Amino acid sequence: MADEPPDGFWTDVDADSYDSESDYRDAVLEQCKLYLGLVESNRNRRAVANSFFLGINTAAFVAIGVTWEARPSSGRAALAFPLLVLLAQCGAWAAALRSYRRRGEQHWSSVRHLEERLPARAAQWDDTRPADQRWRLTDIEQAIPTLFGLAYVGAFVAALIL
Repeated sequence: MADEPPDGFWTDVDADSYDSESDYRDAVLEQCKLYLGLVESNRNRRAVANSFFLGINTAAFVAIGVTWEARPSSGRAALAFPLLVLLAQCGAWAAALRSYRRRGEQHWSSVRHLEERLPARAAQWDDTRPADQRWRLTDIEQAIPTLFGLAYVGAFVAALIL
């Protein structure tokens, strides 16, 4: 593997500490299963968070659309507070996505290092395409809160101008 496990990843327990090589591989396999369970749990929590924030933003856009014609001509600056609230939740969404992404990368890194001790890998890890030709779903996902934030700023500016 190109990356090395972090210091302290491997304990002093090695294959010699087990009755057989098979027992050692079984222990590594169980740890690998544990990490794959953590990956799945992280993925599920991330999906729930995305659904929550997408629901909030969809409701906000519906509210903006419904009230667009009825907005008061005076006191448009009062729209600044809802704008700040919406931008803050977009920031919270982006921060949550970064956290889930980092946690997922750590879990997958652990799985890759554990797989080195097994006879076969569970997945093909090398993408042969050049980096500039790859679009990871997580990169697209990370842009969505920013796009919502920009749309809110655009709507705020339009409300002030129109």
